[in-house]
Amino acid sequence: MSYMFAQDFALEEVPHFDTRNVTDMVSMFIQCRNLKTVPHFDTSSVTKMNGMLNSCESLVSVPKFDTSKVTSMSSMFSGCTSLTSIPDIDTSSCTDFSWMFEKCTSLTSIPSIDTRRGSEFGNMFDGCTNLTGKVNVVVVEDYPLDPEAPEQSEVIQDAFTSVYSYTST
Repeated sequence: MSYMFAQDFALEEVPHFDTRNVTDMVSMFIQCRNLKTVPHFDTSSVTKMNGMLNSCESLVSVPKFDTSKVTSMSSMFSGCTSLTSIPDIDTSSCTDFSWMFEKCTSLTSIPSIDTRRGSEFGNMFDGCTNLTGKVNVVVVEDYPLDPEAPEQSEVIQDAFTSVYSYTST
């Protein structure tokens, strides 16, 4: 289903259809600028959601997807400028979080995100200028930080590029 509705600028809503055997939703709705909502799909087999909703500027809500097998969420919500919050998502299998919420300028809160398996965090919250309150990102506890490799903490800090108001735990 990769790129299935890509750049469909007229698309405002998506009909429900069977996705139970789909494993790849990469950029499925990329640049669907007028898309306001998506239905709850069966995503229990999906492993890749990178770019899935990238640049869906009118998207105001997202259903709770089963993301337990997803390994890449890079740019998943990037550019969703009307999105104010997202539901809880299981990120326990995800390794790539880069650009995940980049330019989500209306996003005010996010649920807890388990990033213990993560290796890519660059610009995860870049441009999230309205993100306030507590950002509960599990990275330090049980994270194999190497005292001889200070760049690891720089990678984690890079996730918060251009976030102006937040409290990390």
